[in-house]
Amino acid sequence: MHTLASYDELPYDSLPLPETQPDFLAALARLHGFDAPDPRRTRILELGCAQGGNLIPLAWRWPESECVGVELSRVQAERGVAFVQRLGLANVRILHADLAALPADLGVFDYIIAHGVFSWVPPAVQSALLDVCRHHLSPNGLAYVSFNVAAGWARLQPLRAALLERTTAGLFAPERHRQALAVLDDLETEWRDPLLLKEIAYLKTAAPSYLFHEYLADINVPMNFADFVTALDAHGLRYVGEAGPRR
Repeated sequence: MHTLASYDELPYDSLPLPETQPDFLAALARLHGFDAPDPRRTRILELGCAQGGNLIPLAWRWPESECVGVELSRVQAERGVAFVQRLGLANVRILHADLAALPADLGVFDYIIAHGVFSWVPPAVQSALLDVCRHHLSPNGLAYVSFNVAAGWARLQPLRAALLERTTAGLFAPERHRQALAVLDDLETEWRDPLLLKEIAYLKTAAPSYLFHEYLADINVPMNFADFVTALDAHGLRYVGEAGPRR
């Protein structure tokens, strides 16, 4: 089994995501005219679950549900498994596995979560992720898939390009993060764009894992919304709505 070296070296901060709560997703679906599975007794699959920081609280809150997480980083998966064991939760398990080669006996799920995965993997893995949604969702099941939208990322691309150019590829992740902080200091004096300066100020205080995996990842390809919907159509899926109407 392979692993994700950069995520082993600098594990992603794994935190709860309120918008992935099954009751929230069910309510959104119903507001858009779709039936949704009962969020109180459900099967939940999270792809790229990291250390289970989102999935484990879901299992804790919904004890009559069954939760399964899949994570390619061996370090993150093992930490998640150890935490589940310490909690003694019987309704959640985390697998060290590749979402493109899932075990055949996983069955179907009412809710599938893929946060922070789609924009950061090659096209073949994007297709595999949507295949998982197509083949492992129950008849009224819902998938939550986050991705970076091209419209919002267009003005941030110069910052990613500068960080990639001025840091050393292949360096141990924490060391490259330290390089990136120094680059941010330089850019803060060189640039005048208010949006970029605001993002630089945020990145200097953000979790190291966010700066590294968002701006220094080998792959981070923002996508046009229309292209995303086209990809859904090609996999027999249908767009329901944004999982964040408050914005």
